[in-house]
Amino acid sequence: MERGRAVDLAVLNQIIQQHQNGIYQRQMGRTFRLAKSTVCSIMKRLTTTGNRCPGKAPGRKLTLTDREERLFRRHIRKNRHMAVAALVTGARQSFGKAISEASLRRYIERCGYAFYKAKRKPFLTSSNKRRRVAWAKYHLSWAPSQWKKVLWADESIFEVSY
Repeated sequence: MERGRAVDLAVLNQIIQQHQNGIYQRQMGRTFRLAKSTVCSIMKRLTTTGNRCPGKAPGRKLTLTDREERLFRRHIRKNRHMAVAALVTGARQSFGKAISEASLRRYIERCGYAFYKAKRKPFLTSSNKRRRVAWAKYHLSWAPSQWKKVLWADESIFEVSY
């Protein structure tokens, strides 16, 4: 993060224009009420990088290397329903690094995956079980033509084995 106040883009353009006209840095500093060192750093940034605005700071180095990140992405793809805590312990063991849960959450988001919590489903009560068995026994003798007329509302997949 920059120190001090930010210099307006219009002021930056005027400073660059005055520099091209040959005006001294001290005089530009007085005109725009900036320190001479500020004007000097603007001009230095312009000559070295060709950019008048300050770049993004590099930040902290990443914990995982590119190879480890690819391995972690492959592990997530294979075990998509695994809890984050289990992923953390697996990553710590396989990479041999002390990596936090928050860091792994950021890596998971960077890989393009989202977090969700599975919806709690109620257990079947004994009356539900009895009704299901009664329904199945009633419809046991149905012909395939009768089943074709049934409109199923849910998207569940059922496998019937004989």
